Amino acid sequence: MIKLQCSKCEYEKHYTENTLLSEEKCEWCGAKMILAKEEIGKIVEHDSILQMKKQIEDLGHSKVWAFIEKRANPKMRLSYRRLFFKAGGIFPNPNV
Repeated sequence: MIKLQCSKCEYEKHYTENTLLSEEKCEWCGAKMILAKEEIGKIVEHDSILQMKKQIEDLGHSKVWAFIEKRANPKMRLSYRRLFFKAGGIFPNPNV
């Protein structure tokens, strides 16, 4: 489900991806419906997970994990680790 919000009166409506039209108009005032602010974060996270899955498929779990661990910024490492596991990444065996 995707939540759109009216750009004028802030009326909100939920849509499925199948029923969403490119030029949705508000049922109350007729203004353009836009993505609600909280939806943008969900879409960005979903896209990031898909990109991480692709990286794991292309490079393998161990190489992606090594790339993540080389990040100097601890907050960045933590966010990449979270995406790695959400994307189905498997912690590499350090003995191999």
